[in-house]
Order: sequence, then structure tokens, then C-alpha cells
Amino acid sequence: MQKVIISELKPTNGRKSFGGKAKLMYNPDNRGHYLRSYDTTMAGYVNGKVHRYSDYQSKTTSTHLAAFFNACGVNMSIKDFYALKCEECQALAI
Repeated sequence: MQKVIISELKPTNGRKSFGGKAKLMYNPDNRGHYLRSYDTTMAGYVNGKVHRYSDYQSKTTSTHLAAFFNACGVNMSIKDFYALKCEECQALAI
């Protein structure tokens, strides 16, 4: 069974917090980082590759994505992220 480490995602736009609405998850089994925005796993960063797991788009979720990319050291625009093909997230059982 996986032990996923969940922490609050820190904003990069000057805010103090996202009020618990954005979580940074780490799966030690595959060394993957994942963004949970509200109740949706939006993105993953595994083995140097970004994965998109949801079609949902909003200004707030885009802010969460920008903070996630910053936390993972990923240089990707929100536009490029939404251009990725949406995949099914099988790495987390949350």
C-alpha cells in the first residue's frame, strides 16, 4: 500500500496560503509529485515529465498549477499544460 505524503501547496503570487484548497502530494513509490486542486488531481510530475489528469480549467486552478510547477522546478506555461493530452491518474488511490 502506498504512503502518500500530503502537504499544503505554497502560493507564488504573494498570497499567504491557498486556504487548504491546493495540496502537494508526493508518492515515494514512484517519486512522483501531484497537484490536488480542490478535490481533483490535476497534474503530476513523474520522472521529469508533466502529466495532465483533468480537463477542468479555472483562474484559481491555473494559480495552483503555477505554484505546483514552481514547487517541482518545472518550466511550463499554463497554456502548454492545457495543451497536453488528458490522462487517467492511476498512481494515487486517494
